[in-house]
Amino acid sequence: QAQTARGRTPYITMALRSSCRRLLRMCLAGSAVIVQVRCQFPNPGDCTIMVMESITATLDAGYDIAQAAADCALPGLSEASCASDLTSMMTNWMSLGSNICTATLVC
Repeated sequence: QAQTARGRTPYITMALRSSCRRLLRMCLAGSAVIVQVRCQFPNPGDCTIMVMESITATLDAGYDIAQAAADCALPGLSEASCASDLTSMMTNWMSLGSNICTATLVC
């Protein structure tokens, strides 16, 4: 068998080149997909909406905490109002989390 300057046979050299070409093609195809996905974002209009909704959810949760402090304390404990305030507060925290997750995509 003929040997190249580095001591490899031509068949092995050709196989390595072919493998490198396939790997390069796969990397380029993967980076093209990533570039296409990244080009869709950011969206300034949606980002502004998500930031404003996050601020609103935080303020609403603070309001619900203040209401719960009044409704869940003695004297005048109102169990239904207390539960409603706490549930509303948790809803606002979950809404805030959702808004932050969405904002990571559109901002």
